[in-house]
Amino acid sequence: DSLFVEEIQKEHPNLPLFANLRNGLWYVPPGTPTCYFKSTDGHFGNWKFSSTRLNMHVAKMALKSGGCLIVDTTRKGWIAA
Repeated sequence: DSLFVEEIQKEHPNLPLFANLRNGLWYVPPGTPTCYFKSTDGHFGNWKFSSTRLNMHVAKMALKSGGCLIVDTTRKGWIAA
């Protein structure tokens, strides 16, 4: 939930925060930058590169900042790390 996102962001203040447009917007403050990933992007054996979901802005910020935080949800419920 949004409180969990706030907590994680406070623990990693130097990492940029992105909301996945598929399911992450509910948990971040308005105006948070967005990205677009499908649930299968990057899964083992699914190495195709989608030209419709490049997310180059995310890659650039992650490279510049040493990582990034992407907020998303899962159909099976949330998992606390």
